Amino acid sequence: MVHCSKHGDPAYDCAIVALGTRGFANEVPNRPWHPGNRALRGTAVAVVGDRVYKYGATTGYTTGTVKNTTLTSTNRTGNIDVQNAILIEGDDGQIWCNGGDSGSVVVRYDTDEVVAINFRADFTSGDEHGYKQGLAYDIATQVALFSSAVTLAESPKRTLADSSPA
Repeated sequence: MVHCSKHGDPAYDCAIVALGTRGFANEVPNRPWHPGNRALRGTAVAVVGDRVYKYGATTGYTTGTVKNTTLTSTNRTGNIDVQNAILIEGDDGQIWCNGGDSGSVVVRYDTDEVVAINFRADFTSGDEHGYKQGLAYDIATQVALFSSAVTLAESPKRTLADSSPA
């Protein structure tokens, strides 16, 4: 496990592990009804209005829209528990996230650039199927916390056509 220097700070979410001999690649499963994987094209800064997607362990592929990029909230005792979070709302009132989706990358739909890491639901937006809104932290801020301890995979040299059957 790689440790974060900002443990307990409400502006950071730290859960990055070290991989042994297993390789990794900057890609996610392709969109539904499209075989293969989709190459991630780097990182970017989220802006209000961005259309995004993620693959959560529980909810799978979901799409949404960035509604706020500087959300701060307090808990019942008045202490700040989330600071500078990105608020994402599922498209057309659909579910954005659920328990188990934490750690999934949030990707800008049009450019396939990672903009954030999903870390929590907005618990006021839920029903029995999940939550319509979720919170994420900016990817650049999270990676910077680990300085040289984090290595992103080199961008793939292949295209989407390379991973589709002939």
